[in-house]
Amino acid sequence: MIYFIIVLFIIIGIVKYDKRGNASKVNLYYIFICVFMILVFGLRYRVGGDTFNYMLRYSAIPPIDKVESEDLWNFQMEPGFFLLNSIAKYFTDTFYLVQIIQSAFVNVVIFYYIKVKTNQIFFAVLLYFLFASFYFNTEIMRESIALCFFVLGTLQLEKRSLSKYYIFCFCAICFHYSSLFLLFFPLLQKIVNKNFIGPLIGIVFVCIAFNYVSLDSFSFLDGYMRLKVENSMDYSFTIWGRLSALLKFVLLPCYILYLYTRYYKNSDTNVCYLKVIILYGCLTLSQFSMMMRVMNYFTIILLIIVVTVYPLFKSYRLNLFKLKSLNRPALLFYLFFFYMLPYFKDTSDLVHDTHFYTRWYPYYSIFDEQKYPPRETLVIQIFDQLRNR
Repeated sequence: MIYFIIVLFIIIGIVKYDKRGNASKVNLYYIFICVFMILVFGLRYRVGGDTFNYMLRYSAIPPIDKVESEDLWNFQMEPGFFLLNSIAKYFTDTFYLVQIIQSAFVNVVIFYYIKVKTNQIFFAVLLYFLFASFYFNTEIMRESIALCFFVLGTLQLEKRSLSKYYIFCFCAICFHYSSLFLLFFPLLQKIVNKNFIGPLIGIVFVCIAFNYVSLDSFSFLDGYMRLKVENSMDYSFTIWGRLSALLKFVLLPCYILYLYTRYYKNSDTNVCYLKVIILYGCLTLSQFSMMMRVMNYFTIILLIIVVTVYPLFKSYRLNLFKLKSLNRPALLFYLFFFYMLPYFKDTSDLVHDTHFYTRWYPYYSIFDEQKYPPRETLVIQIFDQLRNR
């Protein structure tokens, strides 16, 4: 029920402020929704699959006053997130403080980025809540902090402040090693601005080469980094998985890129972002499935771009459908089908009468601390399945 209340509040914001252009108290209402989401996700109790794993690790982490230097590398956790947990452990033995800090940082940064990048702020928040918020706040808690540093860094890149971008980049790496690719992002931006076809052809060859990559190629890695690469390469796509990645990360950005180059200035920053997204999207089609992690970093940027081009879907010029009234519903259906439909995947083969969304529904807070047995069992089964894969 709490999730529907959030959606209702956001829809009120869309109708009252986005559509009518009413500027009165818009910032106050925007802040209210942000705080409400922070409290919902920050005060949750055993909601989210990976949250269970983080809670288990938290119980073994020492408080900051008892941390030894080797502890930073012994807990299979990036140093930034380890220190966050260790500082929180100094104040409380419960995981709630980490949840609140993580949720506050992630949502404040994303709401700030939305406010800076678009006038349709509540529509953007709706897309974020439906397509990314559960994942960012309850599953990939470390990586979502890293991707927030990344979006802050992109704002500095747009101001041509490379040094400040790399400061945010360093912070991102401290929270998730997958953000190492951010080191090359400015260079890749320059390359695709000058020549997009060349890198695209190069990516095709890289995709082919990755099909022959073995774990022995990463023998120079050791410890936690090697474990992360091994777990990633152990994952393989189904045919549906590859098709879904193609439609989400390649064809949709390609179509939006077409709209941008046709109806907006080609020098727009979003054009460069779309080209980079397409290149990384092509990499997700290879066996090197670690690139799926990389696409998380572009989720918020892509949602903002969708919000920007959304008005074009009302135009007759688009010619997507002969009836312009179908253009916008078609886009929303596309987003729902490939981004939300997986939430409804039946998981009854693991636990009777459950779905993927059982990770997040029903919702319980720290004030009642109720365990939902189907969720408890489902998460255990999923972790066992991953360990035995």
